[in-house]
Amino acid sequence: MLDLLTIDEYEERAGTRSIGILKRIFDLNRGLAVIDYKKITSDDFNGVEGHEVDWAILQAVECKIFNKDIFEKHNLLTSKLQQHVAVFSGVTVPEDYALVKNDIEASTAIVFNALSKMFSSDALVVTAEKPVAIDVDEFETLWNIYPKRGGRRVGKSEAKKYFTANFRSQKKLDLLTRAVRNYIGQDYPKDMVRFMRNDYYLDWVDEAEDTAVGVSYEAAVADCQKNMLFPIKDHYEMRDDKKWYRR
Repeated sequence: MLDLLTIDEYEERAGTRSIGILKRIFDLNRGLAVIDYKKITSDDFNGVEGHEVDWAILQAVECKIFNKDIFEKHNLLTSKLQQHVAVFSGVTVPEDYALVKNDIEASTAIVFNALSKMFSSDALVVTAEKPVAIDVDEFETLWNIYPKRGGRRVGKSEAKKYFTANFRSQKKLDLLTRAVRNYIGQDYPKDMVRFMRNDYYLDWVDEAEDTAVGVSYEAAVADCQKNMLFPIKDHYEMRDDKKWYRR
């Protein structure tokens, strides 16, 4: 998880491409209190040279996204926020590298506060999910099956614009499609753009289905926050594809 207090400084110093590399590092190591720098290779990044990965990491250390002392002594990447996330997930931080106490209540409060800043900010918009080409037919198919209100559908152009800007990964497209199909038959449906906004559509993904869909670590934490489920490891597990699944 990137600290939004330092992200502007980091972007100015290292560049937008480095933010994407850093985000990828966090995605590949979710839930870990410390990350082994020596195990990070350019093979984990499509089309990125090894020196670019090193540059992104070293600048992150200089910007205090990672603790400099621990990095220089042990070649490990960690920070207070990273360790709070790990503790919140039920992980015990190794004593030799601990920057925070293994106190799940304190870490939960800090993680939720950090997430609230993240979700209310436009500062961090980099995603590790590979964008997919927007197929006009995808939207038209959903539009044509979306339930009518009062015998008609309204707001097509606004819905299409929102869809094109926000549903750029196959996972999100699949979830939206399932949600729309489950929404069919509603007597007083929302306009489609309102259905998509603020992740309202996720309420219409069947819970039984949703357990089979891997989500990002941030989405898993948000679900735990919403439903007061913690520690997260008791309700979610990370599988081989680096996604988190409801137990």
